[in-house]
Amino acid sequence: MKMRSRIRRIRVRWWVLSGVLVVTLAGGGTWWIIAAQATSAVASPVTQTVAASLETMEQSVSATGTLTPTVQGEVSFAASGNVTGVNVVAGTVVAAADVLAAVDTLTVDADLLQARATLASAAAKLADSQDSSDGSTAGLAQIPANAASVTTAQNGVDEALAAQSAVTLTARSPGSSPS
Repeated sequence: MKMRSRIRRIRVRWWVLSGVLVVTLAGGGTWWIIAAQATSAVASPVTQTVAASLETMEQSVSATGTLTPTVQGEVSFAASGNVTGVNVVAGTVVAAADVLAAVDTLTVDADLLQARATLASAAAKLADSQDSSDGSTAGLAQIPANAASVTTAQNGVDEALAAQSAVTLTARSPGSSPS
């Protein structure tokens, strides 16, 4: 009788252990399948560069992420003033030296006229000192001083001309997009 009860206990243990093993394997397999599907659902980012064109696109695309231009430049005016015109909109592709915008030229035009008037006055003083020089030390010393005034006034005209050319904002590189 002891032998039969012992055999029954061994059979019961065998069935219990077999059942626990089957449940453990089934749970582990289920977990492995779910984990494998979860990792395959995470897509890696895709980068694609495409040539731009002015055509109607008849395709819808749904995506998430961040788009960045391949070429982008920041531009600013060298002169200050009121913007009188903007020739492009954000996203417009431009060529190098394309005019993007312009600033009111009233102030720089006035500065140029003032610089030219200063130059004319300095040139007149130089001519007057050369004509009226009596050969004295004071008269001869005045001529180089007036010549230096003419040089300074000419530099002022050059700077005013440079400022006048700075009232237009131009693209620096081809294919850039104003930001």
